Amino acid sequence: MSTTTEAAARRAAIPRVQARGLPAVVLGMTLFISSEAMFFAALFGAYYTLRGIASVWPPPGTPPAEVLRPAILTAILLSSSLTQHLAQVRIRADDNRGMARWTAASLVLGALFIAGESWEWWDQIRDGFTIKTNAFGATFYTMTGFHMAHLFGGLVMLSMLILRHRTYSARYDGPVDAISYYWHFVDVVWIFLYFSFHLLPLPILGGASAVTL
Repeated sequence: MSTTTEAAARRAAIPRVQARGLPAVVLGMTLFISSEAMFFAALFGAYYTLRGIASVWPPPGTPPAEVLRPAILTAILLSSSLTQHLAQVRIRADDNRGMARWTAASLVLGALFIAGESWEWWDQIRDGFTIKTNAFGATFYTMTGFHMAHLFGGLVMLSMLILRHRTYSARYDGPVDAISYYWHFVDVVWIFLYFSFHLLPLPILGGASAVTL
């Protein structure tokens, strides 16, 4: 076999070897998500420690637990995880335009969630419930605030996917997967936040909060 033929064979083999490996961008995102998971785990640990030592939870001064708006926001955010999964499906089918469309849907849903959560903050602060009110307020604003910051970062990354969608394909989908995994992660974090701040305070689950729609 000639030198030219051998070189061509090696070049042909490179994509197949790379395809079996984990892209560096996905590995990097996995490590980053792991560190952020530990960060949120520490916050949840602080929240449940405060809840465990409190004689009444939520403590006096906490507004009635809202039911309808958080449930709608949860449905919106979880829907964005579905649309982003569909974006991953489309790029694996070598359809970068379809990927961009589904990513745009995730972007819109994520923006709606942030707008809705900001609206909830505004209503509560206007009614006098702030981060200084009590331990529930301190943990609520801290944890949901960090979550919204992570979501905003996710919106920036989703925007980058849309703007650069022509560069991605079934053979180069690492950035799409990496950013999608991050988006799924922040959605999962919200499930725990929703349970902790909107469901657990309800009397049916042992909480002492009044209930409002």
